[in-house]
Amino acid sequence: MVGSFFLNTYFTYRTRPTWKKFALFPLTNVTNYLVQSVGLYALVTWAGMDDRIAPLVAAVVAIPFTYLISQRILVPRGTGRGPGATGPGSETDERQPSRLA
Repeated sequence: MVGSFFLNTYFTYRTRPTWKKFALFPLTNVTNYLVQSVGLYALVTWAGMDDRIAPLVAAVVAIPFTYLISQRILVPRGTGRGPGATGPGSETDERQPSRLA
C-alpha cells in the first residue's frame, strides 16, 4: 500500500505526498474491497453469474470507484489538475492572458 501511495502521488497524479494524504489513502483499498465484495455477492446470488467469472467482473466494476476515491484524496482541490480539468493552471483555462504579437 505504501508503494502504491507513492506511485500514485508521483506518477499518476503528479502531486506532492503529505501525511494527510498518506493517512487517507487506505480508504481507496477499503472502497475497492467493499465494491468487489458487494458486487461479487450480487452477481453470484442475485444475477446467477458463474462463480468463476463473477470475481473478474466485480474487480472491473470496482476500478472506477477506486480511481475516483484516490483522485479525491490525492489531488488538491482548486489546482485544476486531473482529467477534464478546466480550472486555473489547466491547459484549457480560458482565462489565460492572450499573447500579443
